[in-house]
Amino acid sequence: MNRILLVSPVSPFDEKSGASQRSALMLKALEGLAKVDVLCLRPGTETNLVLHAVEGARFIEASLSGADGILWRFSPKIEFTKQLEALLGHPLGGFDLIVGRYAWGLCQLDIPSSVRTLVDLDDYRFRFSRLYERSPANVAERLRKWLGHALAKRNLRRFTGAFVASMRDFDEISASSQLPACFLPNVAPAIPPASSMLPVDGQVLFVGSLWYGPNVQGVGWFLRHVWPSVRVRFPKARFLLVGAASQEARSRWESIDGVRAPGFVDDLSATYAESMVAVVPIQSGGGSNIKVLEALRLGRPCVVSSFVASAFSPHLQPGVHFRTAETAPRFVEEICEILGGTNVEIEATRRQRGYEAVAEHFCPDSFVVTVRAFVGQVEVATQAAEATS
Repeated sequence: MNRILLVSPVSPFDEKSGASQRSALMLKALEGLAKVDVLCLRPGTETNLVLHAVEGARFIEASLSGADGILWRFSPKIEFTKQLEALLGHPLGGFDLIVGRYAWGLCQLDIPSSVRTLVDLDDYRFRFSRLYERSPANVAERLRKWLGHALAKRNLRRFTGAFVASMRDFDEISASSQLPACFLPNVAPAIPPASSMLPVDGQVLFVGSLWYGPNVQGVGWFLRHVWPSVRVRFPKARFLLVGAASQEARSRWESIDGVRAPGFVDDLSATYAESMVAVVPIQSGGGSNIKVLEALRLGRPCVVSSFVASAFSPHLQPGVHFRTAETAPRFVEEICEILGGTNVEIEATRRQRGYEAVAEHFCPDSFVVTVRAFVGQVEVATQAAEATS
């Protein structure tokens, strides 16, 4: 294998988000196999391509107009592909492997059928828990997500293999298609623990991008159905919302008793260390929530929805590595047990188990090894198929 093309909607050279961290790890894994060119491709209002040189590799930042409508978002763009090949000075048919972070970017390219393609479907299916609140807007969102998934599923046949970030996605792809799939979990960010910090009495923490729909909806559900009961039992408790959000949203949340929404914080590790419990009350979304791994990696007790917990099976189990809650009253009980110091020794054991499981199964080394092994398996299988055809 001589040359690989990595297609990603975010730059793998800028690790500020979970998506870019996964792209950076994918690049690291592929660089151990061959020379890698990178195409950072996003939908935009105009089509534009710019070539950079990064550590000897070709790095192209590109935007593509008219490519995000739900009915034509998966169709190959022939003229754009020609522009890309001219800038690369290399036809797509000359790559030994093309890897896409998400299906959208790969599907924009007019890739010859002879080229192996692997797609990273780390959010293959957008799901909804039974607690996801119903409204006309939410019903429309469900329909839109269903249609998008149906179209993505139809396009799986265009790929040679797929990575997925949760076993529920792995099971669905394995049951509904012939596409070889590989379970490739997300990885806990490398944040050094703030060992000298002590928890602030009653502090409950949520960390996430607070412009992202599932996070906003999950936080809203928590504030309406869980937080008032927690405050009744612990009047001095405070809920800290950390992550990018508009000033309007932050002001709205901070109008609720006991809630603070500072946006970004300078030292995320210290913020975790100062919190008695991290909560992940998400009721919709795809893939898996890196914020769970982050909390466990930093040794924090964690209460997550059953919906969130199901994405981490079989490596993380409810009751063993974190607490789970199916309903709002259960969320209240789990949080209050931690705030009240109930079963301290059991909680310490759970925290240690969570830390160890994340270190073993959700680490950069295991990610790199898994990627390279699957690429090798796909290469052997396709060579065998070509030899017998």
